[in-house]
Amino acid sequence: MKKVDQLWMFRARGVLLAACAAACDDPRARVESESFDAASGEDIGDLGPSNDQRVGPADAAPVGSDVSMSDALNVDADPADASDGSAVDLASPDACSACPAIDAALPVPITPEATCDGLDEDNDGQIDEGIANLCGGCGGLPPEGCQSWRIDLTQVQGEEGDLLNSNRLIGLQGSTTGYSQRDIAGARCEFQRVPVPHPDAHLGIVDLVAPAMSLMQVPAFDERRGSFTYTNSPELGALHLFDPGEVVQIRSGGGRAVGPFEANITGPSRLEGVLPEALSPLIEGARGTRNEAAALQWDPAPSVADGDALRLFVGGSISLFRRGPYLAVRHYQLDARLADDGELRVPNAVFAGGVPESSIWVHLRRERFQRWPLGPHNVEVVAGHRVEQRLGGLLSLDVESPFDIVEPSPDVRHVNPGQPLRVSWTPLPPGVGPLVISLYLYDAALLDGRFLACEVTDPSTGTLELPGEVTEGWPMGEADDRQLSLRWDLAREHLEPPDVGAMSHSVTVILRLDP
Repeated sequence: MKKVDQLWMFRARGVLLAACAAACDDPRARVESESFDAASGEDIGDLGPSNDQRVGPADAAPVGSDVSMSDALNVDADPADASDGSAVDLASPDACSACPAIDAALPVPITPEATCDGLDEDNDGQIDEGIANLCGGCGGLPPEGCQSWRIDLTQVQGEEGDLLNSNRLIGLQGSTTGYSQRDIAGARCEFQRVPVPHPDAHLGIVDLVAPAMSLMQVPAFDERRGSFTYTNSPELGALHLFDPGEVVQIRSGGGRAVGPFEANITGPSRLEGVLPEALSPLIEGARGTRNEAAALQWDPAPSVADGDALRLFVGGSISLFRRGPYLAVRHYQLDARLADDGELRVPNAVFAGGVPESSIWVHLRRERFQRWPLGPHNVEVVAGHRVEQRLGGLLSLDVESPFDIVEPSPDVRHVNPGQPLRVSWTPLPPGVGPLVISLYLYDAALLDGRFLACEVTDPSTGTLELPGEVTEGWPMGEADDRQLSLRWDLAREHLEPPDVGAMSHSVTVILRLDP
């Protein structure tokens, strides 16, 4: 199985909840979109979740995967209320009315805006809530599905100046042809179908025009990934594109799905008064080697405009073991929106003991975010400045998993197509939950991907039976993918107001279901 393919099967709950949260555009729900190799600590790309448009935010990522780090580590959300058990069709224009509350302690009431236009008309911090579709576009989903693109102009601050990788700026975050929710005995489930892109389903040539230089981004279809990548023509590597207050013009020629468009974004204030080494206390806390609060200081922004935000990301993971198609990963994440007041104090309790020897990525960034719905599709652009630290960890601890999958048997991995699939697990360790069971199926001949994610009502029962319709058309080919994952949240600790964010610690057990 290709390295990037390992991710698809971990994404069921995340691709549904986080995509809906992005459509509703709740600032607490926004996820980090930069890629990170947890095994090596290397930057894989500044757009994510990778540039693989068949995926959404992940539930868990094995060490070494090409994956958006924060997406791989956490989706802090609760399922939407659908107590009548009816399906919710996100192909409808008011699809986002079904978006889940992001945090049970801080419910987000959905009051639909009047116009789907990419603007925050009621000044509540949400964009097009109640009327955007799953991709963040407007109107129903076309037969070939909707698309959500991201253009990321975040410059990393370092000794050589503020630089971004000119060949990793544009990525297709996800696409979908449909979505539904319904209850089964013992769980609430979400279903999604994910199309494979048409060879012309890109944004066309994209020109980025700044006062000092212009970049021409050219799409190319990556056969290995089965998706589009964008590189600069000619390839230039790392460069400085804009200074604070400078306008970057974005001009797209359009492709098969998304038509031509033009847009502008202005660079926000640079992060001053903070160096990468100032993030070390956060790394120590996340690894469990610090016994006191972590303090972070910076210079507040001299001015704030609509769409500006200060964000802190702390993410890490470590493989507990890997035995052929069976593995377990422990992971954690904090993706927070901070008050830009110049100081943050993170109580040691937020780290919940930390994860020793884990790979880790920590960064503070000041960004400006804008979103443009283009018919049923969506393009979002972020420009910003980032201070970061990265640290590699052990590849694997080779220890026992906190819990195990019992059925399907990791030794047999047998599934009867068209028959109910019984999933059983050993007793769970102390934790806060929820337990989310995710299944991903990909039929290479039909170019068809299916996601299923079920939040278990009572994890202590130790079993859940998935209906037979889930296994109908079970892919059996060598090029097909079938993977089951169980994620259990061990702890979740919130920052103190006015900062908004929660550090979650989880363990995910993963089983590839070979024919």
